[in-house]
Amino acid sequence: MTVLQTRIAQLRGLLAERDIDTLLVLGDANRRYLSGFTAEDHEIDASSGALLISGEKLVLATDGRYTIQAGQEAPLYEVVVYREGLTRELPNLVARLGTRRLGFEATRLSLSIYEKFKSALAEAGCSVTLVPTEDLVETLRQVKSSDEIARTARSTHLAEQAFCEVLQRLVPGMTEKQVAWAMEKAMREAGAEQLAFPVIVAAGPNSALPHAVPGDRPIQASEPILFDWGARL
Repeated sequence: MTVLQTRIAQLRGLLAERDIDTLLVLGDANRRYLSGFTAEDHEIDASSGALLISGEKLVLATDGRYTIQAGQEAPLYEVVVYREGLTRELPNLVARLGTRRLGFEATRLSLSIYEKFKSALAEAGCSVTLVPTEDLVETLRQVKSSDEIARTARSTHLAEQAFCEVLQRLVPGMTEKQVAWAMEKAMREAGAEQLAFPVIVAAGPNSALPHAVPGDRPIQASEPILFDWGARL
């Protein structure tokens, strides 16, 4: 059994415990964790696709931009390409899967989209109960595989290496933006897939701001500098 198959089997066990026929997975991190599909969402109401996981079937519903990518990255899933959005396609998918209790990620689904889903299902005559869930997939993600542990160690080493390289080049007069860019460049050149989050470099009085945005302020000699950074693998 592959890593993905093991994760799916564990999730199905949790769904059975909660009497949920199918889980609708919308969060991009959870979607990738369960399928390998790497597309990301950049807004709460913008989705690159959704997983529908039932006791027997696996479906990845997405739009035409991701047809090839979905097929390549998520071979365990049947790829359904919708033309008019997930809301229009959801009743068909639910009917095909024989779903009566549809779980969804409560922290990922906005009230607006929830109401649209509910209306679309009702208009199609689908007798489906929408069941909010929290932390189902996240509970699985808390327990790391040996591969995940190894990747975490490598990403930490990569980030530390980038930091040490930038420190060697750091001199008074460089701006926070310049140093932040140097950090990002060093991590990407060392092999980071992407940043874990935007790099924070804040000097002098700005170092008192935990989530400061790097600016054009020149860094002065002998003043504190706050760094916050991470690499993703």
